[in-house]
Amino acid sequence: MLIALIHVYLFRRKHADSKILQWNPQLTTTIQHDGLRDAVVSILEKSNQLSTFAPQNLEPYSLDPGGDVHLTRKSHLRRQTYRRSIEEHESFEAPKSVTYHARDRWRATHARSNVVECVNLIINWPSKIGTTTDLAGILKDWPEIGGFIGIFEKPLLSDILGLQIASEWGSLVKLCYASSAKDAYQLMFLFSTISFRQDIDMRIVRTVIAFAILEELKGIPTPAWPVYKGFKEKEIPQAEYLQQLMQLSLTSYEGDKLSKLDLNFPAKQRKKFDALQRAFEQQQEKDSKMLADFLLHQWPCPEPTIEGFTKSVLLDIQQAMEDIRPEWLRLFQNLGLSRYVSQVQDVLDKHHRWQTIETLLKMVESHLWNLQKGFPQSIEVIRREQGRFPVVFFLSKDAEDELISRLIDEIYRGRTSLFPEDIKKVDRLAIKRYISEPKVSSDVVQQINNLIPKSQL
Repeated sequence: MLIALIHVYLFRRKHADSKILQWNPQLTTTIQHDGLRDAVVSILEKSNQLSTFAPQNLEPYSLDPGGDVHLTRKSHLRRQTYRRSIEEHESFEAPKSVTYHARDRWRATHARSNVVECVNLIINWPSKIGTTTDLAGILKDWPEIGGFIGIFEKPLLSDILGLQIASEWGSLVKLCYASSAKDAYQLMFLFSTISFRQDIDMRIVRTVIAFAILEELKGIPTPAWPVYKGFKEKEIPQAEYLQQLMQLSLTSYEGDKLSKLDLNFPAKQRKKFDALQRAFEQQQEKDSKMLADFLLHQWPCPEPTIEGFTKSVLLDIQQAMEDIRPEWLRLFQNLGLSRYVSQVQDVLDKHHRWQTIETLLKMVESHLWNLQKGFPQSIEVIRREQGRFPVVFFLSKDAEDELISRLIDEIYRGRTSLFPEDIKKVDRLAIKRYISEPKVSSDVVQQINNLIPKSQL
């Protein structure tokens, strides 16, 4: 069979360098053309379809594997690009070239920027850290917070990459309590891996690292509960809330038996029945309020009691206590966490310089659009979601110098909140010298210190 004979001379390609595995030097290049295999396959398919009409049974014929289809197609297209057309009407449109993006090149991403930030923070081990001014507000958004009981043990890299900080909050803080500068490499690996994500809140990561760096934080005793749910800062039980929890324990209104009969009572009699029911419900309201006030006098405690409450009330007291105790305990646990967070926030505020940094970052962000237009090849800006500051990479020094020049001019002209609005010209000149000259005198430094508000120090 002629087709079978042609198949013998078909060769196969393999590997990215299109190395020819089978080649017969005794034959012409035409019969060993890269595109010949497609023609043979097409003919065999039609032959197999027509074999059903043959008078005798024929075995379907198929070709051996022909190697990498992509590489064969690639070689065919390359050959067609440089082949001379045989007929005038023959035309060949070469495929468009696709730019190859090498995987060994560095690419700027949020995850990588987070890793760099963690490593620099731990290497420098600073006394001033840009953490957060509202730790309680961040914890409030977590439905459940892990307590300071267990030990942080995540041996698998996949567990650390997908770590939910909320559930491991307490164990991470305990780990940092026991760490110091000599454990820097262990901390680098851990927090770099945790922060290698697009959705990580770096305020939380910086705050947890602060527990390892700031010795004052290590002296704050931690609360002892294993988990905290529905945390809100300084939340305490209210009488209205306790009354809501008692709703299922209220005594049902029996009323006048006659009122339950399907009878047409006169309007006057019906009003009497309604008045009795309203009086019953009002008494229930008073009784539940009285019990709630009795319990609130025992706050704060892990579990309230009814010892000493002897008055008769229109509710099931035992059932009411069963409904109240779990929520009471949750609020008591959160109260301990709230006190702890308050002490932590006081220490963080002493070592916090984020207010000044945030102001400077906002100034930088306001100039990015113009810099991108003026220096398109010198600056790369990656926008971040949820209103976070963008990541900026300077590819050459001209864009960086232009940004510094603009910032100096903006600060010098008093267009920021870093200094008082009524600043004198002599002080403006001192500011310009301080931020633009490589070396300044001690008098200029002291003059600048006197201008900066104490809240930003």
